[in-house]
Amino acid sequence: MEISNAMNRYINALFTKHKKKHLPSFLQGTWFDEWMSYGYITFITSFIFQGMLYANWRDNVVKTSMDVAITLSFSFIMPWWIGLIIAHTVNYCINGQAICVFYHIQAGNIIAQKFYDDTIKMYNRLQKDSCIAVAISYGSLSKGKWHNSSDIDIRFIPQKGEWNFWKACFVGLRERALAFFKKYPLDMYIFSLKHSHEVMSKNEMPIIFKDVNDESKNYYQELMSFDDFKIMFKKKYLK
Repeated sequence: MEISNAMNRYINALFTKHKKKHLPSFLQGTWFDEWMSYGYITFITSFIFQGMLYANWRDNVVKTSMDVAITLSFSFIMPWWIGLIIAHTVNYCINGQAICVFYHIQAGNIIAQKFYDDTIKMYNRLQKDSCIAVAISYGSLSKGKWHNSSDIDIRFIPQKGEWNFWKACFVGLRERALAFFKKYPLDMYIFSLKHSHEVMSKNEMPIIFKDVNDESKNYYQELMSFDDFKIMFKKKYLK
């Protein structure tokens, strides 16, 4: 019954209109704009591009290298194009945030306790990653807005130095892979704090998962600590 309900929820989400994408002004309000708001278009575009139009170039190098390596491995036993499809699918699952896409189209259904527990586990892992200077979450969570199809929108900010940026990309790969296997709705990218501040919404107060040198205070007047987030979430959703 649970699998059947999940499948019905997913099929309905594929053919339902959702929040529109930010398209160029000349496309807004056109038939193309309307078409792009359907769930199945979100799924197709996310599978093809896997966030690469938005991600940092180093993150894209890691993803592309995985595609190439897996494709070459399969090329000895099957046509290269079949190997590429398999590689791209594997990449989508473990490094393309496939689970998060289900939540973007309102097909997810995570219970509050699991969301909380998996978030705590990610927080604890990040404290041990010396290459990560800041981990900061955006969105409406800091306002206490959460539902069972919510995701967690977080940015990892590397320590200074090129090598730390590359190591952060592999931390990101680890977290995306864990999110896939645990069915945790992680929406995560690796950027500088300056870039994150410029492109992310200023309407919500960020939640600080980690900030080694208190850099976030240079960009935001209001911040929510992770301890305050835990108290707020438990009070509202884990009664």
